[in-house]
Amino acid sequence: MPDHLLGFTNKTANPINLIVGQLNSGGCGTDPFIQGWWTVQPGDLVFTLKSSSPHDRFFYAEDGAGNAWSGNGPWVDLFPKSFAGCASNGAPGAMKLVRMRPVDPEPIAILVALG
Repeated sequence: MPDHLLGFTNKTANPINLIVGQLNSGGCGTDPFIQGWWTVQPGDLVFTLKSSSPHDRFFYAEDGAGNAWSGNGPWVDLFPKSFAGCASNGAPGAMKLVRMRPVDPEPIAILVALG
């Protein structure tokens, strides 16, 4: 089975910070496995998640200008530093709770344009 890639391109004038997640991954049961942060500079492209399945993937992104890309996916805690693990709500050290945006599945690669 081919690897499926999830990439992000920044179409704004500000750096964007993002996290990604996937259900049924990392031994998290019904909670998503999440990881972050990636910083995507204006005009840059970053691939963040490689998996064997294109389904049940999510992301959350924000910039320093008050813009955020969220949706109707799972609620997850955000942490100020890089992290990877099962999503939780109300975890010690979390800076805020956000709702992730689902990503529509594509055959091999998904490219999300932020901006």
